[in-house]
Amino acid sequence: CRTVGGAFVMSATPSFSSQRESVCVPEHAPEPPWTAPIQHGGARLEPLDPGPISALQLGLRGHEPLRTALSALGLDLPAAGAAAYAGEGRCLWAGYDHWLLVGVAAQGLDAHAEVTDQSDSWAVLALPGGDRHAVLARLIPVDFASQAVGATIRSELKHIPTLFEVAETAIRIYAPRSYRVTVHHDLATAMQSVAAQAGYRAG
Repeated sequence: CRTVGGAFVMSATPSFSSQRESVCVPEHAPEPPWTAPIQHGGARLEPLDPGPISALQLGLRGHEPLRTALSALGLDLPAAGAAAYAGEGRCLWAGYDHWLLVGVAAQGLDAHAEVTDQSDSWAVLALPGGDRHAVLARLIPVDFASQAVGATIRSELKHIPTLFEVAETAIRIYAPRSYRVTVHHDLATAMQSVAAQAGYRAG
């Protein structure tokens, strides 16, 4: 077994015959591309660790008891298309009578809403930079430049249902974790397109 660009170890794997053969296996696999920040032109794509994420579905219990329970976490229950913030925690409107609680545990909320731990269900990315609006304009029919800080938007990034949160200097993108490779690829491609067009105009 020879070493090419890094350390390898030997492991025995079954072959189609009755014998066993040794195969070279890399000791350290390369990191997937979506785990590291990338920059193209005036936009940057950064993976985020948002902490715990809980889905809150109101059901028939009413808004006020849930609003009171959230106040114990320092949070309000946001209206449609809005978000509420307190320290590391944020509550994002995500649909009709549906919110995402991000960054804090959903303590004491299960008596007032259907609470589902979705921490492993979402891939979260931040898109800062002056070209962020132009990048997203290539992918979804929303004018993010006209959105206020704290707005949340449910839309599709191409064909993938996605939640967007407008922060002060970035757009946070919440996509189904099973689509994280596709979402990252589509965003990176749009970033390259915007950067190339800007370079063409400058030239």
